Formats: sequence, structure tokens, C-alpha cells
Amino acid sequence: MQDPPSHNASAVFSRLHAGFGFDPNEDSLGGSRISERNGELTLSSMPEESDFPPKLLPVGSVARLRQLWSLGMEEQRPVFERLPGGIAAGRGGEELRAMVEDAVNLCGLNRELTDLQKSHLRQAVRGYLLGLLEIEGDLKMVVNTFLFPGCVAVYSSPQVLTVGPGRPLVLAGDDPVFLNVRGIVLEPEGEIVIETQANLMTGHLDSANGRGRIRLGRDADLQIRCSSAGGMTKVDLPGNEAAAFVAMVEHPLEEGSGFKVDSETG
Repeated sequence: MQDPPSHNASAVFSRLHAGFGFDPNEDSLGGSRISERNGELTLSSMPEESDFPPKLLPVGSVARLRQLWSLGMEEQRPVFERLPGGIAAGRGGEELRAMVEDAVNLCGLNRELTDLQKSHLRQAVRGYLLGLLEIEGDLKMVVNTFLFPGCVAVYSSPQVLTVGPGRPLVLAGDDPVFLNVRGIVLEPEGEIVIETQANLMTGHLDSANGRGRIRLGRDADLQIRCSSAGGMTKVDLPGNEAAAFVAMVEHPLEEGSGFKVDSETG
């Protein structure tokens, strides 16, 4: 397998690898030639469901979660984004703040929140990570009280990960999953499946054949960041507009490269 183009790919990987607390020679994928595997590769925030154990980083507050989510993003801007309809409608925070107002009031009365109210708080956190609102004041206090401490699952490997037919890459689990690799080659009929909040970081994304795809499940979020990208990456989103997809590329896209997003019906 060829190395990804330079474009600072190795430097990007190494900076994030260290930022997440990995030793220089540490490999979350066991140092094996993962690209030669047979069958599905599942990386989950739940160790018992994952093919490799994650590094579980404790997260004590929503501010710390956003710090990890945006690590290394200082020079990057989205080249494509599709935000959840319900959250995007609240850009600026008004609708989301109204949605969690009863949760804030109940917290002041030291009462338990319902599952629905906690779900509203989680939606607010999604909006915070996606840059749609700020979490501060009473809302920050409520979010930190009821949703934290928590953790994120981080995988980091210096390998170039090949995703081919019959060998999908699946990111799953109840908590956010971060994957940092030196490169990703998305072969024809290869598929990356996102079933959680996922932050995918790679030096180079190669979709030169244009027939591989990324598929997001209902309520899944994917932020993909790369130093450079080649080819057209297809992205399938559920038609309910509940999923979020944000792509950031540090260097200018090559001609004919980018992300083609389709929304499934039903």
C-alpha cells in the first residue's frame, strides 16, 4: 500500500496522536496489518463490542468535550456540512434553549430529569459541538450535572487503513468515538459505517475510484478532518435529517474531489 501524499499528513497524524496522549510508537490497532484483515472492523466506545480496545479518556465537563472534539482544528474550515434539521433550525440557540428550559428549572428544584429531558440536553450538546449554540450559565450547570463526567473512546494508529468490499469499518457505541489514522483508502464498494458521534481524522483520504461510501445511521454525527483528499467520497445520510455530517480539508481539494451527499428516503 502506498503512503498517502505528503501535504503534512504525517505531521497532522503525529500532532493528534500526541494530543490524545499516545506514546510515539503506540498503535491502537495492535500494530497488525489491519488492511489485510477479512471481514468487518468494529471500533466501539464499548470495549466488549470492539475488535480492539479503545483508549477511554475521561471527560469531566462539556467544555472539555468540545476541546477534545476540536483538537487540531485551528486552521480548518468546513468544505461541506449537513446539519440536523431540528438543531440547525435553532442556530443561535433560541429554540434549543427553549427545549431545555424545563430541565434547567427542574435542576434548580433538585428534581430528577426524565429520559426525554436528558435527551434534550444531549441534543444541546450536539448543537454545541457543531457550533450552533453556546452552552453557558444555567444550561452549562445542568448539562455538566446530568451528563458528566463521561468519556470518549480514542483510537490512533500510524497505519494506512484500507476499507474494501466486504471489509467495512464501523464506528459505534454509546459514547463519542475518535479515530486518528495516517491515511484512509476507500476502495470501490468499500464502506465506512457511522453509528455514533464520530470524529474521523486522517492525513489523507483517498477515494480516487469514487465508488466507496460513508453511511451514517439515524442520529449519528460524523466530523471528518483530513489534511488532503483525493477523489469523490459518497456520503449516505438518513432521510429523517437527524444525522450531521461535517467535512474539513486543510489543503485545497483536487479537481474532481470532494463529498457527494445523498439523503435516503423513508
